[in-house]
Amino acid sequence: MLEKFDGLEIIEDRDNHDYILSVTDLATLKGNKFYDKRNLVNLRAGGRLVASFYEPQPSQVSQRLEKYGLTFSMPEPLQEGNVFHMIVRTDDEPLTFQDYYYPRATYEWAFRTAGFQEIRWHSPMVSPEGLQKFGQEFWQDYVENQVSIYLECVKR
Repeated sequence: MLEKFDGLEIIEDRDNHDYILSVTDLATLKGNKFYDKRNLVNLRAGGRLVASFYEPQPSQVSQRLEKYGLTFSMPEPLQEGNVFHMIVRTDDEPLTFQDYYYPRATYEWAFRTAGFQEIRWHSPMVSPEGLQKFGQEFWQDYVENQVSIYLECVKR
């Protein structure tokens, strides 16, 4: 999946993702354990941050995503701070990612508190190659029920 931001193509690289488990920690980055991440807060005015997040889907939607190799394991109803798991089917063994659920409004609060503005959400798009290979109808459930989303914001 890729998305274009002002002419740049963004491709997810899961090997270089960082996780901050508390929204308060995300907003303040206090303490030695976040020393390496403070550069996000220290962006110069006008600097841009792009981050990706998973949005877990309820069980009735998750079933429609199985054809893409994705399933979710989570408590229902899902509440802020709940742990959820996304399972990605592969040719070998399934990959399980653990994450924490926070609604978009909570992320927006954290980034605004950290000094960001112009917060915009972007949905991934199916690549032209994916559309050509499988067709629009195949991707419809994925497009309508986004699993990953991207946040773009600018430092004040």
